[in-house]
Amino acid sequence: MNEPPPVLGRWSRLYGLVLLNLALCILLFRLFGKAFS
Repeated sequence: MNEPPPVLGRWSRLYGLVLLNLALCILLFRLFGKAFS
């Protein structure tokens, strides 16, 4: 079983979380832009 180091796993999880938040912010921004245009 080849498991990645805990640090690498934590960083990849953090990176995924940041990307998810960024995507949600962009989606909300576009929705509000359409609503108030």
